[in-house]
Amino acid sequence: PIGIRLYGGFDGSESQLEQRAGLFLQTVLCGDLGNLGDSSDNAYHVVLIDRNPQNLVTLLDGFTVEHGNANGPGSQTNRGAGIYATLDLTLPGFGVNLDLKNCTVRKNVAVYGSAITANNLAILRLTDCRITGNFATERGGAMLVHTAKLKAHNTRFDHNYALRGGAVFLNSIALDSTQANPSVRFVNCLFHDNEALRGGAAFINGNQFS
Repeated sequence: PIGIRLYGGFDGSESQLEQRAGLFLQTVLCGDLGNLGDSSDNAYHVVLIDRNPQNLVTLLDGFTVEHGNANGPGSQTNRGAGIYATLDLTLPGFGVNLDLKNCTVRKNVAVYGSAITANNLAILRLTDCRITGNFATERGGAMLVHTAKLKAHNTRFDHNYALRGGAVFLNSIALDSTQANPSVRFVNCLFHDNEALRGGAAFINGNQFS
């Protein structure tokens, strides 16, 4: 069995996935609901993944995710404005396993982890993505990774802002079961023009990073 796979970037003339036109910036998932341009009524999360039977991989490939506004009163509504990947711990037997490829996550606002939050044992992989122009009032301008696993490859983090962790805030990251591989890894990634009072690129609480 395979999990859900969503592909963007088509111009409508293709007959096969390999023929995609690469219109990733034009394939937009937008949280600007209600009155356009008024962020006060935007979605708390543009993409929400909180369960997946058998821990199958969900794939989001070729999208722009923008204008989420996670400004709610509690932990379920104040983080992950662009993408919120969190395991619902009340549902045993479920898991969260998410791949992002060829995606841009931009112009999202939250208290924590404005572009992407990975939480509660979620597994997240980023490949050939850009995380840009996101704003968190507290931690993780681009990303908050809390008790979760993250692998990022060929991904760019730029022009994000938070008080702590302008691009990334990593917290409570433990060893994996084999104690051999780091739970968080960045490979061929670029961090530039991110801003924070502490940790312009990253603020780290925990261990096992490379």
